Amino acid sequence: MMYNFLEIFGEYIATEKYRNMLKNTMFTDLVINKEDLHIKALLHVDIFDNIMCLKAVANEIKAALKFKSVEFEYVLPPEALTEKCFPMLLKVVRVNVPQTNGFLTSIETKHLIHKGFEPNNIHNPYIYEMWQKNKFKLGEHITSIDAAFYIVPMVNAVQRSGTIEEKELLFKSMLKYEAFEVIPSTKRGCKGQTERLVEQAVRMSTNVKNRQTRAQDASMEYLENRIEKENMMNRKVLLFTLEPGKVDKNIAGLIANKISAKYQRPSCMLTKVGDVYQGSARGYEMSGVTNFKDICDETGCVNWTAGHQNAFGISINADKIEEFLEKTDIALANMASEPVYYVDYIYNGADVNPQDILAISDLSDLWGKDMDEAMVAVKDIKISKELVVVYRKTSNTLKITLPNKVSLMKFNATDEECEMLENQTGAYIQMDIVGKCHKNEWMGNVSPQIFIEDWEVTGQGKYLF
Repeated sequence: MMYNFLEIFGEYIATEKYRNMLKNTMFTDLVINKEDLHIKALLHVDIFDNIMCLKAVANEIKAALKFKSVEFEYVLPPEALTEKCFPMLLKVVRVNVPQTNGFLTSIETKHLIHKGFEPNNIHNPYIYEMWQKNKFKLGEHITSIDAAFYIVPMVNAVQRSGTIEEKELLFKSMLKYEAFEVIPSTKRGCKGQTERLVEQAVRMSTNVKNRQTRAQDASMEYLENRIEKENMMNRKVLLFTLEPGKVDKNIAGLIANKISAKYQRPSCMLTKVGDVYQGSARGYEMSGVTNFKDICDETGCVNWTAGHQNAFGISINADKIEEFLEKTDIALANMASEPVYYVDYIYNGADVNPQDILAISDLSDLWGKDMDEAMVAVKDIKISKELVVVYRKTSNTLKITLPNKVSLMKFNATDEECEMLENQTGAYIQMDIVGKCHKNEWMGNVSPQIFIEDWEVTGQGKYLF
C-alpha cells in the first residue's frame, strides 16, 4: 500500500517550498528503527525536479525527530524523465544516485552513454586507443553497438582467458598515470624498441581474443562430434557433461551461447565438482524460450540456478540429469523448430530505400536494454553472382551490393554458402533475408549496409538458353 508523504512527515518539514514540491509524493517500504534511531522509505516521485530537495527534507525530518539518520530512496515513472532533465541528471549522478534502485532507466542511461562516447569525452586511455586503432571500422564516433562488437569482447576475453600478467596490463592501460608509460616493446620485429603501455595492452587484448577464438573453435568441434555420435538432437536441451580439459570452464558460457545459436535450442555445459555437476546454461530466445531459468527450476531436478533468465549458472546431481532432460522435453514440446525473427519493416525485392537504412543506423545510440536493435526483412530479393564478393581472409565475409548501392553483409558465412552464391548456374538466386541496419564510413564516404542475421533461398532463376 502507498501512503501520502506529507500526511505522515509533513509536520516535520520546516521549509514550505519543500512541502509544496512534495505534496503529491507517495511512499512505500517504510522502516522505522527506534533502537538505532533510523528511518528509511522509498518515495515515488512524480516530478524529476523534486528529487533535488530530498536530502534537505531528510535533514529537516532528522532534526525535528532527533533521529540519527533519515534515508529516502526514490523511483520515477518514465514520463517524469525528459530531455530537459539531463543537465540536472548529470549533477545527480555525480552527487548521489541510488543505483541499486534502478533509477537510471533506459532513456537517460543511453543519453549518458552517447555523451560519454563523444570524442572529447573519451578519457579512458584503453578505449581511446582501441577507437584509434579501429577507426576504419568505428568511424568518427563510437556507439554502444560499436563498443559491444569491437571493444567489450576484447576486455571480456582478457578477463576470461588472460593470464594474471595480461589482466594487470589491461588494468594499467585504463589508468592515465600508467597508460602512457614508455615500456619495452613486445611487438614482433621491434626488439630493443619501446612503446606506450596502452599500445601494448590493445595489441595484447587482440591476441588474447584470437587465442580465445581458437579455443572456442576446438571446443565447438569436440561438442559437434558428440552431438552427432550421441544422437543428442532428439532432446530439446543440449546438455553436456564435460571431461576435464575438453572445454575451458572460463569460456563454458561462451560455448553454450554458440551451441544454442547453432542448434537453435537451450544448452547446458556441466563439469563435475565433487558429487554434483555444475556450470553454465543458456536459453535460446529465437525459439520462443524467454525464461529457460524458470523452466529448469520447475523441473525440481536442479540444486540451484543463479543469474539471468537465459544466461545463468546451474547445479544438478548426476542421478537427476536424465529426469531433468525428460522434464525439459515435455516443458519445451512446443518450442519453435526454426528461429523466429521480429522485424520492424519488410521490403519487397530490391525496393530497399538506402536513406531508410542510413536513418535507422543513426538511431544506434538507442539500442540496448528495453529497446532491441531494429531489424528489417527483404523478401524475394534476386542475387546474381555479379553482385557477390567473398572476403576469405576475414572468415568468409560475404558482400552483396545491390544496384541501389545498399550492401548486404554476411559474416562468418559457411564455405557452402559462399560457393552457392559464387558458383551460380542460373541467372540469380532468390532469397528472403533478415538483418540489422548499419552504415559504412570510409574516407568521407557513407554507404548503407544490412548485416544479415539469417536468410533462406526461396527460388532460383534459370537461363533461357
